Amino acid sequence: LTTALTKSANIRGNWGEVSLGNIFEMSGLREGIDYVEQKGQEDRKIPDFVVNIPGGGKIPIDAKATGKKFLESIDEADEEQRKTLLQEHAKAMRGRVKELKSKGYRDSVAGDVEAVVMFVPSESLLAITFDFERDLHEFAMKNDILIASPVSLLALLRTISFQWRQVEQAESTREAVEICRELYSRFSTWSEHYEKVGTSLQGAVKTWNMSVSSYEKRINPQVKQLNKLRLNEDLNKHIK
Repeated sequence: LTTALTKSANIRGNWGEVSLGNIFEMSGLREGIDYVEQKGQEDRKIPDFVVNIPGGGKIPIDAKATGKKFLESIDEADEEQRKTLLQEHAKAMRGRVKELKSKGYRDSVAGDVEAVVMFVPSESLLAITFDFERDLHEFAMKNDILIASPVSLLALLRTISFQWRQVEQAESTREAVEICRELYSRFSTWSEHYEKVGTSLQGAVKTWNMSVSSYEKRINPQVKQLNKLRLNEDLNKHIK
């Protein structure tokens, strides 16, 4: 942590991005579906992550780590100097808000941007800031930015993950209802066909019985008489 916060801005940024990536791994969101990690932009005109939310909205998230003055204050024995360092830390944090606002993610990110989140990868870095910049949250929100610590961001992402699961369940339910409706319609058609088969079979049985009765009463007596006359001797056929 000390190395990350006291070295160059790139190192601080990398540390923040790694911390942010770890939180996404715990969030339950699916990469490439529920959120997209954006890399490879040297000018950093794009946020580190963009989260998709149900309904088509977007939430850009950028990691902002600033803590050099904070760490210096820890080793400072003089109380007044320590307060001065912490004030400089809080001022730098406010500066990160202005920096994020200047990137204009609401205009550059495609879709309906619900909020822009500034992620501070340490609870301590953020908590001490409010002792000197009590209106920091209000200032950030006036600039359309939400400041999030690891805990609050994880809570936000898990809430979004839950919303996605609810949406998927609702879609699955609707799909199941449509399948059931289609199945009912097809079964109804099949039952109509089956009823016709039954009716046809009944007609066939009735016709069969009529033909048997006609044969026994009208044809068979004549056949018996012909058999007595031995008309079939050269045919090798016999009618019963």
